[in-house]
Amino acid sequence: MSDFDVITAADTARQSALDAAITAIQTLQQASGEVPDANDPTVQALIRQLFTPLDSNFWSTVEQALIAIESNKSFTGSAPLVPDRSVTDDFAHVDPSLDPNLGIIFGEPFFEDADETCQREVITHEYFHFVVGAQHHYGTTSTLEALACPHHLTELVFDIALGEVNGCDDGSACF
Repeated sequence: MSDFDVITAADTARQSALDAAITAIQTLQQASGEVPDANDPTVQALIRQLFTPLDSNFWSTVEQALIAIESNKSFTGSAPLVPDRSVTDDFAHVDPSLDPNLGIIFGEPFFEDADETCQREVITHEYFHFVVGAQHHYGTTSTLEALACPHHLTELVFDIALGEVNGCDDGSACF
């Protein structure tokens, strides 16, 4: 496969996962106002990835997560997807200006060191930078920081859509 084909496959997987996560969250929202079922897989993913307790803020967190996921999807087709194997120090990045017109640049590690699971998480993560900004809060346990972190939002999408977490880590797990 060409580099562009690899990127396209990852982006197609991103879009599919976003759709599945949106549908699952919208289904969950039908119970809005009620105490969420702690055994529901979508509720468990929200707790796991966004550290949101089942309290009075739960439904607000669900709405904020849905808006972020829908926003990620809205950027589909608006950012050029550019392979650049001369980039050897990261899988992918967006321009520091966060201008989607400058695209997402995919470096050599994206093609050589990442499997399909990691590739779809990388592209989803990069799109989330257009939504929430350049910051990362990898080690947080704060709901507010997790909602502002491309990594946590990406993990949420794939946890809900596929029951999968840490797709780019050797210790990835499925729930």
